[in-house]
Amino acid sequence: MVAIPLTESLRTEWDAIVERSDDAWFFHRSDWLTEVSERVWGYESHCFFIQDRGRMVGICPLFLRERRLVPGIRWRFLSIGGFGVAGPAFVPDLDPVQRRAYVAAAVGVIDDIAHAAGVDGV
Repeated sequence: MVAIPLTESLRTEWDAIVERSDDAWFFHRSDWLTEVSERVWGYESHCFFIQDRGRMVGICPLFLRERRLVPGIRWRFLSIGGFGVAGPAFVPDLDPVQRRAYVAAAVGVIDDIAHAAGVDGV
């Protein structure tokens, strides 16, 4: 399993998973993620696919955000997008064992990104 970043050229494939997945809803759509989360709110995108044996099996909205707690103190954290309620979404034809493995892979990717970015929280 590998993580593949969401790029402009993969937006159609991302949205195809959104349309098929029982896990996904409006806040998973690539338009929301890029036009609102990135361009309007200025979040740094770390959105990614989970790919297994050449097949895109899941998506995960993920953004680096920053909040000012008090003057001079900022909190940098990763957010799963859409007011914190998007989360990973997977294709519908997975058996429970596969799904658990892909969820674990997504959590591992989020953890790796968090460590690399040096965030204060997830």
